[in-house]
Amino acid sequence: HHADDAMESFFLGLMRGLGAGGWSGIRPRTDIFLRPLIEVERSTIVGYAEEHGIPWREDASNADSTYLRNRVRHELLPLFDQWRPGTRHNLNRNMRLFAELDLLARAAGAEVIRKARTDADGVVRVPFAAVLDQAPLIVLHRLLRDKGFHPDRIGDILSAIRDERTGSRFPGDGVEVIVDRDELVITPQRLAAGSFRFVHPNDAPHDAPLRITTSAFKEVDPAVGPSTAWLDADRIAWPLELRPWRHADRMRPDGLGGSKLISDILTDAKIPGDKKDRALVLADAERIIWLCGHRIAEGVKATAGSSRVLRMDLLEV
Repeated sequence: HHADDAMESFFLGLMRGLGAGGWSGIRPRTDIFLRPLIEVERSTIVGYAEEHGIPWREDASNADSTYLRNRVRHELLPLFDQWRPGTRHNLNRNMRLFAELDLLARAAGAEVIRKARTDADGVVRVPFAAVLDQAPLIVLHRLLRDKGFHPDRIGDILSAIRDERTGSRFPGDGVEVIVDRDELVITPQRLAAGSFRFVHPNDAPHDAPLRITTSAFKEVDPAVGPSTAWLDADRIAWPLELRPWRHADRMRPDGLGGSKLISDILTDAKIPGDKKDRALVLADAERIIWLCGHRIAEGVKATAGSSRVLRMDLLEV
């Protein structure tokens, strides 16, 4: 490859919307390739070959105008030579500058990644302050360009951050970007969780993320954590269904004295958007009895008067 090839790649990148990463054309060095002539223009190479009697071969496909690269080579670049001689030289020099600017952008992106944190489930959380600190559009390009986001979409993400449009979602290739309260959340896209039906305590589907065991009140231990609920078995109308919450879902949380939308309960608890999406509810034949990991419904919580207690353990989802 030589400098003219790099110029062609530069214009192809502009037309395809590759962004700053494509401005440097073809890199002089990659993991497995060295291109020592990438900064030398074709005319210089041809002149040297002619002067020293060195033969060369032209690929016949280079003349095929059905290829966009060849149209850039044979139609666009010659126009620059006509309009302003020396343009190729100037462009070649500027691409070297663009390559160094891209290195700075890579460093800025690496710094943002360093400030991010990754949850155990693979969710990456990037503070807005780290994104907006300097050159945010370039930083987002570095952060998201390999995740299937078109440059226009990356601009939309930046606008959502600046406008504080909490809850905005942007699907990519295998990931979803969520604008949360003070951070950008990059979460692996997961299939919607299915529903699981429990006819009785000993009839749990083998792949259900919930385990039900019979217990006694003396074994109730609130310190076990929010992923465990202790319910009065005699106040539950079987069968039970474990499923993702829906936007119209309501429940009567214990101690509230009224009903409330599940979405509002999760929002008021400041549950991050990605975790909010994955929340599950456990419903009996009549109503939602547990917003899993968060709130138990009134009237079903195990008490000292409960003759039979069911221990519900939500497994990691």
